[in-house]
Amino acid sequence: MRLMYLIYAAMFIVALSYGQSSGYMGKRLFFGYAFNTCPALWGSNANNKTISGTEGNAESGKIAFNVLHEGFFECILSSKWTMGLNARYYKTTYDNATMMVETNRDLIYNSRTTPEGFYTIKGLSYGLYFKLFTAKSVAPWGKYIQFGPVLNTANAFYNPNEMYVNAQTQYAVNYSYERRDTLLTDFGSQKQSYKGFNFMFGFGKSRIFYNKLIVDYGCNMYLLSAFPNIALTYKQDITTQNYIQKTINRRIRGINHFNAFIKIAYLI
Repeated sequence: MRLMYLIYAAMFIVALSYGQSSGYMGKRLFFGYAFNTCPALWGSNANNKTISGTEGNAESGKIAFNVLHEGFFECILSSKWTMGLNARYYKTTYDNATMMVETNRDLIYNSRTTPEGFYTIKGLSYGLYFKLFTAKSVAPWGKYIQFGPVLNTANAFYNPNEMYVNAQTQYAVNYSYERRDTLLTDFGSQKQSYKGFNFMFGFGKSRIFYNKLIVDYGCNMYLLSAFPNIALTYKQDITTQNYIQKTINRRIRGINHFNAFIKIAYLI
């Protein structure tokens, strides 16, 4: 279904390209690749490493970066506007920095208990965006701001041999309670899906070489990701069965919080 939406949107952009909008030397369409990156300050990257961390299990204290790969397709609408579609792919991890808060009175965790290990996230985001070029620029040459809605999708994977949590079960014996150590490894399905929306905003600068090649650089951010990983290490009513669903959004927002990019595109 998502593929059909992208096809229809691409057909719409192509149809617009044959209108009366201006272009660069008669060319109105271009496509390309973008490399996005940001330092893994608090959350863990694809190798489960982080610079600072938030009490999770990632290896910290070393330089670590997040990497996002992006493909895009744009149409010049006028001398100041372009419209585009993009898809971003990334791989990251969540290092289980969120504490367990079990409401079941028969299951007890020690203070500030978090699961061991981590789980892997493979994300794919789809965006519809617009670029507005400054008064001294002519699309697609010069400085611009960009903005648009984003659909985030992701799959989470965990290994029960690596991701587990220590707890104690409580049971009644002769009118008193005793506790027994237990190891919990079931965090639900080993593959779990996620969907969510956000809004992208950014700015950049582009240059054209040889009348065909566009080099673009700048930065972007997801506005609903303003508070990525530095807080919220505590969540209410969190269990092993809902742990991934309650924490995956935190990591997805973190990796999309702020990214610098460089783009290479080709005018057609």
